Amino acid sequence: MLTDRFPPLMLGQSSRSAIGRTVDQQLWIKMASALAAALFLSGYEAAAGQTDKTAGVAGEQNIIIHMNEPVSGLLERTPSTFSADCLQPAKVCWYRFRKPFSSGNLPSVTVMDGVAPLIVLDDTAGITIVIDQELGNEIRDISFSVRGLPDNTLHSANKDNIYRLIQGLMKQGWDHMYHFPAPRIPGDQAAQIANARSHSLAHPWFDPRYEASLEHWIKFQNSYHWHFHKNGYYLNLKVRREDSETEPLEAGTYLTSLELMTEESYWRKHFEHEQKVQWKELLPELLEHYRRQRANHEEQARAAGIRIEHSYHDPYIHVLAKQNDN
Repeated sequence: MLTDRFPPLMLGQSSRSAIGRTVDQQLWIKMASALAAALFLSGYEAAAGQTDKTAGVAGEQNIIIHMNEPVSGLLERTPSTFSADCLQPAKVCWYRFRKPFSSGNLPSVTVMDGVAPLIVLDDTAGITIVIDQELGNEIRDISFSVRGLPDNTLHSANKDNIYRLIQGLMKQGWDHMYHFPAPRIPGDQAAQIANARSHSLAHPWFDPRYEASLEHWIKFQNSYHWHFHKNGYYLNLKVRREDSETEPLEAGTYLTSLELMTEESYWRKHFEHEQKVQWKELLPELLEHYRRQRANHEEQARAAGIRIEHSYHDPYIHVLAKQNDN
């Protein structure tokens, strides 16, 4: 049964509970933890000023990446900028760019969707492009590490810096997305929710349309997540926090990363490896399961006096429209 494959995430449970993990979280842990760890550690190595494999490359001022183009085109335009690492049994390759966060000439990155800019990021210290050769050699999934503030800077200053980034993304046309199966609870209801972990990765305290209070920011430890969509693409912003050893409630060190995905790359992550081949056929059933979960979450929230944002609509899924046309 579908409910056996996609166990429910109940309101009030931790996202790491055995019952409460969504499929994409399971898949992330199972299939991509090594990549995430490598990206995270390399970011901290860069922050510490350690030399990386591509640090000697002459200062790229603006790296331009085109979504959905063969990665060979990018490599031809930017020779020696990216290092390659392939795991042939899994038919996966990673193309990476790294510079220390302390570098005085970190490049900006512009990702294009056709002739239109999709996202522009300044002070980019790390780029990882994942190529799943079973899908082809086109660019569908990119992760970025961007420079933040110096280590052990005040939490209030780090919060301000992150919200400047969020505001910049929204000015570029990125819209807030409620991550399935999270309830549609807007940020103006933050005061109604006391539990820092009751809503997993999509906590209403961090609706990007509203700035979280410093109290909520500090109370929500370890990591923060925001989800966006734009023109059929998906963007996850993640911030990891490590509190100061001497003043944990006052200051900390933050690592900011973003993952940009095509519709196909995003939705395939919601399925186990053996289901990926049939993701298009399985997606309607999964979405219906998510909607039932969301409905249960929202019923509990309404019972607690919390407002639901009924006017919100999930991102348009192009592949489903194509299936309906056939």
